[in-house]
Amino acid sequence: MKQPSAYVLVTKAAPVVGKWALPTPPKEQHYVGMTLQGFRPVGEVVTDDRRRIPVSKAGAQAAEHYSMAVHSDGRILLTPMALIPKRELVVWENEELQASLARGIAQVRNGELGDELDLDELDVDDEAE
Repeated sequence: MKQPSAYVLVTKAAPVVGKWALPTPPKEQHYVGMTLQGFRPVGEVVTDDRRRIPVSKAGAQAAEHYSMAVHSDGRILLTPMALIPKRELVVWENEELQASLARGIAQVRNGELGDELDLDELDVDDEAE
């Protein structure tokens, strides 16, 4: 037996003729318990036998990463994510480092460059990665 959708598409009040409501195009679509402000409906999907949901209707491409959150009422929110190497995570976790990098980028954009650096003279361990 097919389970009913968690959200039913409803529209604003439709004009009534006799006992029948005439369908009218909605000015603002919303789902019961959920507003679609900023979203555009792209259709319904059905889980397959492995409980997967196709997201190609929404424009998702192969091998894209998403963060997934589930609301207590069953809504599922997918947020596109960009993966970064673990070694770069320190930048996102350290506000002082973020500020330092932002200052450096601003200096380069403003043409505030220091003396040329010879990278061959640096004592860098290339195997540390």
